[in-house]
Amino acid sequence: MISEQEQQRHRQRAAVYVVLLMFNLTLIILQIWLFAGTLENLIAGKFSVAIPAAVVSVICAGVNVWMLVGLYRMEKRP
Repeated sequence: MISEQEQQRHRQRAAVYVVLLMFNLTLIILQIWLFAGTLENLIAGKFSVAIPAAVVSVICAGVNVWMLVGLYRMEKRP
């Protein structure tokens, strides 16, 4: 039988997972928006947008990897 403390910890972890998934979804939507905007500007001949959009996209990917590593660490804890 699961103790009350373990149930509380499970609820807290579930809440953290939901928040991280929502943030991850926001970052993915931002990356799709950046890609669409960059592609639109490239088609229009405006190449100055590509580098800043790539930098922001790499930062978003880095944040996603950082969150993934944090989730793995959180899972390993008892």
